[in-house]
Amino acid sequence: MKIDCSDFKKYLDAYFDEELADAERAEFDAHVAVCCECRQHYEHRNWFQGAVRPAMRRPCRLSTDARDRLRDSLRGEAKVIRRRRTVRRVYQVIPAMAAASAIFLLVTPLTGFAPAPVVDEAVSQHIDRTPVDMPSPEADEVERWFSGRLTFRFQAPRFRKATLLGGRMTRVVLQKNDRRSAAHLVYGIGRHKLSVLAFPAHGLDVSELKNGKPESGHAMDVHDSKGYRVLLYRKGDVAYAVTSDLPEREMLRLLGSEP
Repeated sequence: MKIDCSDFKKYLDAYFDEELADAERAEFDAHVAVCCECRQHYEHRNWFQGAVRPAMRRPCRLSTDARDRLRDSLRGEAKVIRRRRTVRRVYQVIPAMAAASAIFLLVTPLTGFAPAPVVDEAVSQHIDRTPVDMPSPEADEVERWFSGRLTFRFQAPRFRKATLLGGRMTRVVLQKNDRRSAAHLVYGIGRHKLSVLAFPAHGLDVSELKNGKPESGHAMDVHDSKGYRVLLYRKGDVAYAVTSDLPEREMLRLLGSEP
């Protein structure tokens, strides 16, 4: 297989655990050799494992309090793993949805299609199966995780009928020389996936959302692209792109449920 940066992150644990076949390890090594960012990440991980491994070999007698803290920590990690599994289940239905959407596009002409870069970017990231970096159903916890990683502050939408699954760091490419750091949030609503991109809004002409409705005199920006609906709005200096295969009316109703 051909390793890229997303594959590097996905298979890094398998690489260090020696679970990859020889050919796959060779591809992995070749990518690390030419990618500075991945090599830096690899070297940090290699250093960390080298520092921890000797300590793991030494016998250690834990006090009762330390044993209790370790047990609580392991239980917390088990919750994170269960959250990741929930995210994967949502992602598993995306390829089937995409195939159905492709068939629909072949037989039905699109109306109202707006090929704006931000719409294309939102759909592209929505169908991306990269796992979240911070799996959590708690919006406050996810916001705190992003606060030290982004240069702007945003509020994760609180949808009453959608469950937050977590978030990850990403970038949106709006023009050739306009790349902006962004938060990518993933929600589950029934068997549907809903994603939200949050990024700096400067230079974008989109309506501001107040109390679930666009500002006076403006309509909600709703676009169809590749079988998905993308809703664009702004809150202060932050733009939001909400993407799903849900019907437009249901998505608008969902946005209206946001406090």
